[in-house]
Amino acid sequence: MTDCPEPVVRGVHPLGKWAINLPKKYPRFYSGPHRGKYVHRVVWEAVSGHEIPSGWHIHHQDFDRMHFCPENLVA
Repeated sequence: MTDCPEPVVRGVHPLGKWAINLPKKYPRFYSGPHRGKYVHRVVWEAVSGHEIPSGWHIHHQDFDRMHFCPENLVA
């Protein structure tokens, strides 16, 4: 029996290239200055102009983890 690789979905955002390992659910950047960071958190920080405070969470209003529009992200 061989191990199957985890399915990966890739895309491009103006802030960089991202990928998602489907079992893990949240897309992360895989290259550039944001490498390893969650896309929705980087987008929120870029729009708000400051880092996410410790203990804060960024939520998707429509519960769609692939919807990175700033209007959909709430701290």
